[in-house]
Amino acid sequence: MAYLPVVFLSGIQFLTFVLIDSIKEAQKEKKEPILKNIMVNVKTETGEKLISSQSIVKILKEADSYKIYTASDVFHTLKNLSGFEKELGINFVRINRSTIINLAFFKEYSFWENEKYILRMTNNDEFNITRERLKFLKGRLVEYSQKVIFKS
Repeated sequence: MAYLPVVFLSGIQFLTFVLIDSIKEAQKEKKEPILKNIMVNVKTETGEKLISSQSIVKILKEADSYKIYTASDVFHTLKNLSGFEKELGINFVRINRSTIINLAFFKEYSFWENEKYILRMTNNDEFNITRERLKFLKGRLVEYSQKVIFKS
């Protein structure tokens, strides 16, 4: 019985430390940007320029070059798709070996054949996607929609 107050106070102190740590973690999460907006260096006919990642619709590997598509323009870049995957935020998903899309321009998907699906964008582009990548895309869509809804 003599040790009961000591054990009780130790338990309260431990719970207080756990609560303080969880509050600190929540504050760190609030400081992180919800959706990254980075500037991407691209090549143009007159030189180089920076474009916002939010204006990117898709990034494709075509032959030996990498192209960035916006709603109105096509740009060349030296960075490969793996580099973009690491740099871009949750609003970008690699849907196959040669394509990264911006979820802001995602429209819908539907079954095609042999465990493959067709993914459609708002600009009517269509891409093939496997079941495994579709599962990842669905998870990313949920995460992305939660970030966009709770942004304000």
